[in-house]
Amino acid sequence: GFRIHLEDEHGFNNVSNVEYAITVLADTPPFVEITGRERREETVTSRANMPVAFRARDNYALKSLSLNWEMEHGTNTLKGSIPIDTPNLGAAIDDQTTLSIVEHIGKQNEGVPLIGKRIAFWIEATDYVEKNPPSRSQPPFIAVVVTDDEKSNELLLRTGDSIGRIGDTTNNQEQLNERLREILARRFQGIPDPPQPPTNAPPQEPNPPKR
Repeated sequence: GFRIHLEDEHGFNNVSNVEYAITVLADTPPFVEITGRERREETVTSRANMPVAFRARDNYALKSLSLNWEMEHGTNTLKGSIPIDTPNLGAAIDDQTTLSIVEHIGKQNEGVPLIGKRIAFWIEATDYVEKNPPSRSQPPFIAVVVTDDEKSNELLLRTGDSIGRIGDTTNNQEQLNERLREILARRFQGIPDPPQPPTNAPPQEPNPPKR
């Protein structure tokens, strides 16, 4: 620890004898994760630009970030990394990058057919402590390379499902609106609401309004 001692030209000094402690913290490995992805596996075309949002932090400072990938090719496993150029890389970052992952892999592995390949990818982060291994986001995400036609068909099917769900929601909302109109009309006419049947009991017919 340390103390602060002050004395002026007349010999007066501070009477405080407080000792301030210094705690040395170990520089632990950084933490990194991929954020904002609803699906762990998705299809991409060979020309797709894939946005990847991520979050990383270190208790001292981050040194580098990269998107790492691997895929099976026959009996071999091809691997590589794409540096993420992020300015002002400090102790914490919450950012997004857009990468042409499949195009990058194709340039690094000319002659390897990519259609149908499953590419696992994750973010790796390093700090300034050499003994700390790179930290990687978990779990890895999967990009399945498909043709333009296959991607178009998938989007059409997904759009159809969304329209169907919107239709169901609209029907349910119309039923709720009709029920609300009935309740408001009864209360405006001074007619009490019908009693609610007890749980697991058969529904009861409401009494006719008194004239």
